[in-house]
Amino acid sequence: MTDETITSSLRDMDIRVAKEEMLHYYSNLPILSNLKFIKFSMMIYYMIYQKQLNILDIVQTNKEIEKENLNIEPIDNQIIESRQNKNVHTDISLEKKFLNYIKIGKKTGLLESFHAINKQGKKGILSKTSYLRSQKNIAISLITLATRAAVEGGLYQEIAYSLSDSYIIKLEELSNSRAVDQLIENALIDFAERVENSKKYKYSKPINICQTYIFNHLYENITLSELANLTGLNPNYLSNLFKKEVGISIKAFIQKTKIDEAKNLLSYSNYSLTEISTLLNFHDQSYFTRIFKQVTGITPKQYINKNC
Repeated sequence: MTDETITSSLRDMDIRVAKEEMLHYYSNLPILSNLKFIKFSMMIYYMIYQKQLNILDIVQTNKEIEKENLNIEPIDNQIIESRQNKNVHTDISLEKKFLNYIKIGKKTGLLESFHAINKQGKKGILSKTSYLRSQKNIAISLITLATRAAVEGGLYQEIAYSLSDSYIIKLEELSNSRAVDQLIENALIDFAERVENSKKYKYSKPINICQTYIFNHLYENITLSELANLTGLNPNYLSNLFKKEVGISIKAFIQKTKIDEAKNLLSYSNYSLTEISTLLNFHDQSYFTRIFKQVTGITPKQYINKNC
């Protein structure tokens, strides 16, 4: 369990114990696979009852128990009631249209389509115990669909998923339905805007592959030969193609992207300049400072004083 998971679990179960103690406890627990656990249980059973169990029977019995616990209510009555009340779910073609606006980065069409969907068809009930919980579950579904549409539209996968996580975390903190509705709309607009901005820079497939790899491996030493192997192109040809399409060399693009990440680290983390330069694979702090000033026009310390 991670530090974050333990913190959340302690809060959920209202356990008042030092987090460090719980971390120490979990880190010292032996980890057994499900199969080993079953075999261990079979041995104890045999020691107590002198009867040997069959592992396949145990696995099958467990599956049957799990299946019983996971049975859902028959949907026939729900469908009959929906038809009689003329209150059926929104046509999937409207949903596809709405998601396509995110995919192509069109905010105006997205909002019109989204509000049109809200006016017709029924909303699913995704919680029997709480209307707010049901609303949040629907919101999570919408954000998930929007994330996939944005990735298909060209938004960097890591940006899309991180954005999705941030909105869902914020969603769980909300305590009224109006705020949930507003967050959904803001999230959808945000995805569409980011797709729209990403489409301003339409590159060929090899260049997109390079940029995605660079974005996801900023904390590593990225080389031209690695990128050439990824794209299946000659290093010199790839280098010329990148400069032609992007306007700067691969090396300059890597440096700029790393400096953008350095700015985030300076703003949102407690890392020192030395730690940041090491994390981002710069030779030393002085070289990092030189590249930082070359890209931003100011030194890292000046950036901290100005923005942090």
